[in-house]
Amino acid sequence: MHSDRLYQLALWLTPGVGDMLTRLLMAHCGSAEAVFKLPPGKLQKIRGIGDLLSRNIAAKSTFAQAEQLLEQALREDVQITAFNEEGYPQRLKSVYDAPALLFSKGKGSVNPVRSVGIVGTRRASEYGKKNYRRNC
Repeated sequence: MHSDRLYQLALWLTPGVGDMLTRLLMAHCGSAEAVFKLPPGKLQKIRGIGDLLSRNIAAKSTFAQAEQLLEQALREDVQITAFNEEGYPQRLKSVYDAPALLFSKGKGSVNPVRSVGIVGTRRASEYGKKNYRRNC
């Protein structure tokens, strides 16, 4: 899993790829590792992948950064879950631009019957905090 995760992170970090193309490429090729093994000419035949993007992927320049991120996640007990893995939230899979990778910490269930999701700033406003308390 460690090497799979490294490839997933490296693909996700590749300039111009991001969440949507990471999901598309992994689904098309079967894995992130398979994406990196394709020659640029074959990558360009995939919808949404042009010359520049295929060269960015083929350069494999993000592996050092991916290794650092993976080591940090292991050190800080952060779980990384890819969109195609069993632990990925079912509700999130139906979102058009859902993240390709989720970073989480703790032991909560990601597929409960009821849940609350909070998206926003790390420095919540007093109004946001008040609404959160009132609705939870």
